[in-house]
Parts: sequence; structure tokens; C-alpha cells
Amino acid sequence: MKTILSNSKVNALLEFASQKMLDSPRHAIEFDTDWPLFAPADPGIYCIFHGDKLLYAGETGNIRKRMKDLRRTMNHSFRRSLGKQLFSGHAGFVAAHNKAKFPVKFEQELNNYMATKLGIVVMPVFLGRKELEEHIVGNQKPQFNARSKRA
Repeated sequence: MKTILSNSKVNALLEFASQKMLDSPRHAIEFDTDWPLFAPADPGIYCIFHGDKLLYAGETGNIRKRMKDLRRTMNHSFRRSLGKQLFSGHAGFVAAHNKAKFPVKFEQELNNYMATKLGIVVMPVFLGRKELEEHIVGNQKPQFNARSKRA
């Protein structure tokens, strides 16, 4: 059987795409209903940044839908983890999970933090998006990516 791409070529492609993601201009995260329309409804990768620091990298089958999810605490683990880091220890704080949001005060503060402090980059990827996400996570070690490499 003939190899189409060698490991070194695959790694070079992953590194090229990874660097493109990391160097791309960031979109502000907004909470109006039209905001997700900036993103294509294609499979791909997204990276969330605080300034130049990569906080989270994810992959999805539909980028636009995932941008909607990112703004809902029950739908995105990054949002829950960020809220917990920012607000645990504050009076009235109750941790969120996939069936419950944070208390309203913390939801509003989290929305404000995300809108003013974070930026996002999205890139359609039709083949190898999981491998690209793993490459980015493995090399950049984003603070909020806790899972291990897929088998």
C-alpha cells in the first residue's frame, strides 16, 4: 500500500494550519442574536483568546451553532470553567453545570467579561479537524482544555 502523506508532511500541514489559527485576527464575542452569523455553518476549529494567550481550542461539526452554544452556560464547558475560575469564592456564587446556569448576577458578569476581554478565531476544517484541535492543544496547552488525547 502506498502512503499518500508521510508523517512529516502531515505534521507540517497541522503546524501550518495551527499557526494560521493562532495568528488570525480575533472576533469579539457578542451577545446579540446576529453575532453567530459571522461564522460559517461548516465543521471546523475555534480558539478563544485573552489577548495573545490561548485559553481554549475546540472542534465542532457546525461552527455557527457552536458560537451560539458558547454564549449559554449549560451548553459549553469552557463557559462554566471560566465562570467558576472568575467567581468561585464570591458571595452568592453557585457552580453551574449542564442543567443549571450560574446565578443571574454571575451570568451577566460572565457575559460582560467574555464580551470585553476575550476574542475568538474560527476556521472551517473539513478533514482532520480533531487532529488539528489535538495538535493545537498538545503544543499550546490552553488553560481550559483539560481532556486527554483521543484514542
